[in-house]
Amino acid sequence: MYYNANYYYQCADTKEKLGTMAGDMAGKWGTGSIDTEEIERNSDLTLDGGFDFNSGWNFTYRNQVGRASLADEATAPPRDFRFFYKEDVDNVAKMGMWIGGSRYEKDIPFYITPDSLKGQLFQADRVMEEFEEETGHVEGYSDFMKQLSLFTGWYGWTTGINNRFGNYVPDGSYWEYG
Repeated sequence: MYYNANYYYQCADTKEKLGTMAGDMAGKWGTGSIDTEEIERNSDLTLDGGFDFNSGWNFTYRNQVGRASLADEATAPPRDFRFFYKEDVDNVAKMGMWIGGSRYEKDIPFYITPDSLKGQLFQADRVMEEFEEETGHVEGYSDFMKQLSLFTGWYGWTTGINNRFGNYVPDGSYWEYG
C-alpha cells in the first residue's frame, strides 16, 4: 500500500484545471455555465463517490486490496508526505513514512487469532507518537495520520470494510498497538 501526497495535489490541480477549461469552453460556446460540483455529486461514473485522489485511493486500498482506509476522504495530506505499508507473512507489517525529507520505519506486529479480530487493526497516528522526539511537532502529519487505518487482510474480509464506500471509521473496539 502506497500513499504519495504529490499524487493527491497533482490530481487536485488537474481537476481544478479541467473545471476551469469546461467553464471557459461553455462561455466561449454560449452554452451556459457548467456546475462541475453538481455533476460530481450526481455522477454514476465515480469509484466511490468522488473524482478525487483520496476516493480513488480508498477504492483501491480499502475496497480491493483490503489493507488500509482513509476515514475522511476530504482530508488533505501534508505536501511532502509519503507512506508505505506491507503486510508480511509472519503477521508483521512493514511501514515506512517520509516526513520533512526524513524516512521513518516501523514494524507493526499484528496478532491473528481464530476467535478474535483484536490486534488486527492499527491506527497510523500512533507512529507519530513514537517518532515525536525525532520529528518534533510537524504540522499536519499527525492530523492526516489520524485518518489512516491499517489492517490485516483477514480483518478486511471478516468485517466487510472492503464493502464500505466513502467516509468510514473502522470499529474502534479492534484498535491495537504493539
